[in-house]
Amino acid sequence: MDVQDLFETLPTLQPCTNSTDTTTTQSKYELTMKTLDDYFTPKVNVPYERHIFRQMKLEESDTVHQFIARLTRQAVNCEFGQESKEHIRDQVIDKCNSSALRRKLLTKGTGLKLDDLQEISRAMETVDAQMKAMKLENNHGSNLNTEKSESVNRVGQRSNQSVKPVAQSVRRIPFSLRPKVKDKLKELMEQDIIEEVNGPTPWVSPVVIVPKSGGDIRLCVDMRLANDAIIRERHPIPTVEEVLYEMNGSSLFTKLDLKWGFHQIE
Repeated sequence: MDVQDLFETLPTLQPCTNSTDTTTTQSKYELTMKTLDDYFTPKVNVPYERHIFRQMKLEESDTVHQFIARLTRQAVNCEFGQESKEHIRDQVIDKCNSSALRRKLLTKGTGLKLDDLQEISRAMETVDAQMKAMKLENNHGSNLNTEKSESVNRVGQRSNQSVKPVAQSVRRIPFSLRPKVKDKLKELMEQDIIEEVNGPTPWVSPVVIVPKSGGDIRLCVDMRLANDAIIRERHPIPTVEEVLYEMNGSSLFTKLDLKWGFHQIE
């Protein structure tokens, strides 16, 4: 279809009649261009664009600054108006990969600005990179102090690869305890003690629920079959006589609360 034929089918507004023919011609031209632009410009589906916005998440290879840049470009089509920065801030908090960063941002409350979020995330990303570099340097130093590099103790070397993984059946949880189990799992995830695993896994160990006298519950995991694949580190346990001998002459003593010490095992 020719543009002229298409234009004639479109509803147009009559230009205002001016005193000069030049002004009238210019008004007709501007009106024609506006009518054609409105027709050919793609219409934005705001609900769909906002759905895309809410589905965006921080990729493993992205920094928070790069994630904010992608959200900012998408927010243009969402018509958030003056609340655009608040929506971007909330999306970063919801979709960031670090539980520590999310916890720190949530402590700031509604007073957290997008600029403050970028500053906090940039500082934490810098610290994480520095800690990884220091860890690599420490591992390199440990390798230099060993006679053979094969003797370095790594996590992958602590499991017996010849043991076949076992996916045990799930132990059914009583209906009366399921809300408490759900709350306990959420609490442990927020404290960054456990993390959710999505996808296939070779090992599955059932959860055992132990009610406490105060009404709370203790989550235990039956790791007996998984322990068969663990190569144990052997350490001699000192006797009471050896401990007393080592403490002889000591004048300063400290206590350590290990109530949740098993949560520190990684």
